[in-house]
Amino acid sequence: MGNYSFRSSPFTADRLANIDLQKSYDIYKQRFADASGFTFVFVGNFSTDAITPLLEQYLGSLPSLHRNEKAKDLGVHIPAGQITKKVYKGSENKALVRLLVSGNYQFSPVNNLLLKSIGDILQIKVLQQLREEESEVYSPSVQTVYNKNPKNRYAITITFGCAPKNVDHLISMVEKEMAELKDKGAETDDIEKFKAGYQKNVELALKDNGFWLSYLSGQYENEENILQALDTDRNLAKVTPDAIKQAAKEFLSGENMIRFELLPENGAVN
Repeated sequence: MGNYSFRSSPFTADRLANIDLQKSYDIYKQRFADASGFTFVFVGNFSTDAITPLLEQYLGSLPSLHRNEKAKDLGVHIPAGQITKKVYKGSENKALVRLLVSGNYQFSPVNNLLLKSIGDILQIKVLQQLREEESEVYSPSVQTVYNKNPKNRYAITITFGCAPKNVDHLISMVEKEMAELKDKGAETDDIEKFKAGYQKNVELALKDNGFWLSYLSGQYENEENILQALDTDRNLAKVTPDAIKQAAKEFLSGENMIRFELLPENGAVN
């Protein structure tokens, strides 16, 4: 997933043993030596007058070196191309499949909504076709992620469990649903389901401190307008059948797709 970067590889006992405590502490001190680049976000029930003396006391005294650091692209990205990885582990006659589509991205409020709409609509189709009609999968799920820094990137992950003998058949069905989204676009009912669900979630989120903490932190980190939360209706109006169809052609192009399969160690397929 991290293109075999050392930074993203899993910990091992040997790697852990090679960590130098003093070097770790020195890195910690170096990273927290300059608070001028920090952004602090506070949410909750408080008044500006009440919190200001506390900010002056506890934040105003932090060190500032004004290093003006910027995020660096270290190339730790999901690898490109068509890749298949099969792992044979465990004795249970069950398979776990994960399909991962990824690529470069143009970060924007509307594109972020279009990507989410494709993921949510694909979730509806996967549930209908793989679980309800074929009855061959366990808890299928579709998730979408995107980021702006250090580089605009997106990923769509489709995960499901099934009998080993059904892996190829079900993957072909997922690919068929993806192809139909590209060729025919989304059905009107599915688009309306997405919009209604999204609006409801936004209404609930706007009343939650946890949402505001995450949202404001993300907006500041990405240098985006903090008032974007007020543009939900205007941005949703741009999620049209044509826009979804064009976005699906881009996001589901199939150029970069990784196919992970966890299969029984004994190779059973019955």
